[in-house]
Amino acid sequence: RWDIKWLDRQTFKVEQENDSLTEQCIQEFTGFLDAQLQERFGAAVPRVIAKTINFSGCGLDDAAVQRLVEFLYSRDIGVQTLKLFRNYISDAGAWAVGQFLAHASLPVQEVHLSHNSLTEQGACSLFETIAWSGRYPFFADGGSRRDMEGHAPVWLRVEHNCIDWHAIEHRLNRHQLSWTAAESKDGWQMLQERAPAVCLHSSFRKQHHGQTSRDWEWEHDAHPSMEAAAPEPGGAPCDSGSFLLAALRGDGAAKQSLNSQLGAQ
Repeated sequence: RWDIKWLDRQTFKVEQENDSLTEQCIQEFTGFLDAQLQERFGAAVPRVIAKTINFSGCGLDDAAVQRLVEFLYSRDIGVQTLKLFRNYISDAGAWAVGQFLAHASLPVQEVHLSHNSLTEQGACSLFETIAWSGRYPFFADGGSRRDMEGHAPVWLRVEHNCIDWHAIEHRLNRHQLSWTAAESKDGWQMLQERAPAVCLHSSFRKQHHGQTSRDWEWEHDAHPSMEAAAPEPGGAPCDSGSFLLAALRGDGAAKQSLNSQLGAQ
């Protein structure tokens, strides 16, 4: 059922695109991966890296996404590429993904959230949390285009959602987040001789206002080909991961605490 391939001892990928899954299925997946980690490493599980986690076109909603990122964070699993396009994810799911980008032990290099139901609120939570974290642009390996200091932006796909960009441009400017748009993840242009924090796909303004992803059926080939004033890089956005885990599990007070930290920046 679960397509988990180990690329080396501590690196794996997950390819479940177009499976029909629920929150309960995600719980089963996390249990299965937990069992693999225990079998592979025993009691002392090291940090492992997911080169790709692909749950695109699986019918995932916000609760399923929150459960997924809670698991990844709690097991200290680094994720390079997170593909969640063509699902039923709205602003709560985008908030959870943003928190993972800010708090995960390793920066996420690509996030694919196109063809979902994000509004400008979800887009703002992603952008503002990225700016607040101070982790992006991230230090990239030799496989990606980098600036002179070795940094690259996170590649963010949010086209074909329900985002009114005109309504939030002032908020993005307020947080002084550096971002650009390009046709591919390596097509970005440097801003003041440095990589921007975020690179959007150039089609990011293509949105479906007044609709959600449940109002249409995406074709399997609908997704295109995959190709700031902030704290010092590496600074921890919060003192403990307990707030994040509690918030992802639905603790309103914990979520409010994280949001208040963001608003204070």
